[in-house]
Parts: sequence; C-alpha cells; structure tokens
Amino acid sequence: MKGLRGYTAANWAAGDRLQVMPDVDLGLEAPDVNSQFDDPAGESIAPGGVVFSAPMDEEDALYMGDLAAGGMRGIWRREWIMDNHRARKEIIADAVYFWA
Repeated sequence: MKGLRGYTAANWAAGDRLQVMPDVDLGLEAPDVNSQFDDPAGESIAPGGVVFSAPMDEEDALYMGDLAAGGMRGIWRREWIMDNHRARKEIIADAVYFWA
C-alpha cells in the first residue's frame, strides 16, 4: 500500500509516536521563457523544478517574492489520498493564501 509522503503504510501499535501531517502540499514554479509551466510526468511524480512542502504556519509559508508587472508564478497543490480511503463527512483541506 502507498503511504503518506513516502512512508510505508503500517498498523499502529500501542506506544507509537504520531506525527501530524496535513493532507495538502504546496509548491511554486516560475514559468519558462514561453510563459509555460511543466506538466507532471505522472500522478505521483512532481513536475520538474517544483519542490513541494507542507507549511504549517506563516514562518514555513512559501514566499514567491516580488513580481514584476505581468509576472507569473504557478502555485501547485498536491493532495494525498491514501489507498482504500473512503469518503467521509466534514473533511476539510483548506489552504490559506495571502498577498502582502
């Protein structure tokens, strides 16, 4: 089974240490000289040049810097859906974006 973020899925045991991880990762990409962005090579392969992270607060937030007039950045959103996952009510996967 696929695990979250490269971990192998395993049954929990008493005393296991749990680590909270969001289900959503974000990545930034600058366009190429033709104002195009990369296509992912597959559903589990990030586009070339895109590094995903899971910022949990403002200190870890992605920062794209100042953009010139007409400048662009691609914001990639990757959501983790585990094998054998079933739909449930009230699952929230918000991403907060703000511009300074």
